[in-house]
Amino acid sequence: MFELDADTLNISIDMDAEEVEQLRQFLQNRLEYIEHIGLQGPREKLGSSSLLQLLTAIKRNRPDLGITLFEGPLEFDQQGTQHWKLS
Repeated sequence: MFELDADTLNISIDMDAEEVEQLRQFLQNRLEYIEHIGLQGPREKLGSSSLLQLLTAIKRNRPDLGITLFEGPLEFDQQGTQHWKLS
């Protein structure tokens, strides 16, 4: 699901809505100490759109935070190549 390694938080993109809520609660008091959010595990499919919503909100509040998911295209078996642009 997710794992904190020093100042990097590694998450699985196949998290369901309940796991995303657990992640949100985990981040409430720790977000200021995290410098990067990376990906771990399989990348075949996105588990819940709520993960994208959470990461987008985080990125808008902390533009300096690196988020691997938004740093370039990502290949999904079912959805194909996804390109992200936050504005």
